[in-house]
Amino acid sequence: MNTEPAFSQTLLEAALVPRAVRYHAQTGSTNDDARAWLMEGAPSSAVVVADEQVHGRGRLGRAWHAPPGTALLCSIILHPTSDALHQLTMVGALAVCDLAQAF
Repeated sequence: MNTEPAFSQTLLEAALVPRAVRYHAQTGSTNDDARAWLMEGAPSSAVVVADEQVHGRGRLGRAWHAPPGTALLCSIILHPTSDALHQLTMVGALAVCDLAQAF
């Protein structure tokens, strides 16, 4: 059985040019990682990706864990203008559809 992760920092950087990307084989939460990077000055459209997430949080504070290779785990850092905020949900949904169709 192949235990190599499907992604690596190098592969993701090449695929997501010109976006800044950080890859973690395991993380507590991609949202926590993105928030910390944002506080460090992450650029807009920066992406945090993980293969495993061990301290995910869902609705109503429910905890969850995503073992390696079982979920799409990413957080995207955006710096939208206030007049563009209402469009983010639709743009996110379209991006997920485009990604799914690519595979």
